[in-house]
Amino acid sequence: IGGIMTASRAWEMAAKRKIALDTSSYEYYVTILAQSLRIETAERMIGQMKIEFEPNVLSESLTVCWVAIARAHLFLGRVGDAARCAQNAQMYFGRELPTEESTRKHEEGRKKTCDNWWKAV
Repeated sequence: IGGIMTASRAWEMAAKRKIALDTSSYEYYVTILAQSLRIETAERMIGQMKIEFEPNVLSESLTVCWVAIARAHLFLGRVGDAARCAQNAQMYFGRELPTEESTRKHEEGRKKTCDNWWKAV
């Protein structure tokens, strides 16, 4: 059963063992952070995603992340912040989808992440 404590611990373990994470790992963690109302940390993770990955791989994940953060702001009654995050999500929605080449590289990275994770555990 995954929750913020489990996700945070897994994230820390991966960092300590220098396990490269893929975009879906970031997406999951940002979503869990947003659901836990750790909004500032979630937004920082988006910044980290932008550094780690090519833009054409990120559009779908960034859209999902910004929507999750917008929902958290709405839950707290922060309508202006929610609108800002929704606009960020909309900015990425409809961008050019990943190419076959970038998708292949992403999948190879994801498989490597999973393999490394199980070796580390």
